[in-house]
Amino acid sequence: GMLIAGKEVFVGHFQKRSERAGASEWTNLYVKNIPKFWSDERLSKLFEECGAIASYVVMKDGEGKSKGFGFVDFQEHESALKAIEDLNGKEYPADEESEKLHKEGVTNTAPVNEKAAGEGAK
Repeated sequence: GMLIAGKEVFVGHFQKRSERAGASEWTNLYVKNIPKFWSDERLSKLFEECGAIASYVVMKDGEGKSKGFGFVDFQEHESALKAIEDLNGKEYPADEESEKLHKEGVTNTAPVNEKAAGEGAK
């Protein structure tokens, strides 16, 4: 086959998301409004309460600073659903100092939102 930048090109028929195999069993979540100081591990710690995680990442810029969004991919569809039900719209401290105050009972928070990254996304 044809190569572009050393990778083989694949061209196939377009399929609507609703027609793709496994479209109703998505597991990957897009998470936005993540506090800028959160690490990949902090994101994982929050979401692992909903089920086994296959992978997770906080997206970072060229300087290694958080872009404020990320992805969490669960091993099972039901865990992804539980995460949306349990965590969508919850508020978390916006900075490290606020997080320390929050643990002491004082709040200064911003909502964290997640949604399915797309039916069938993995």
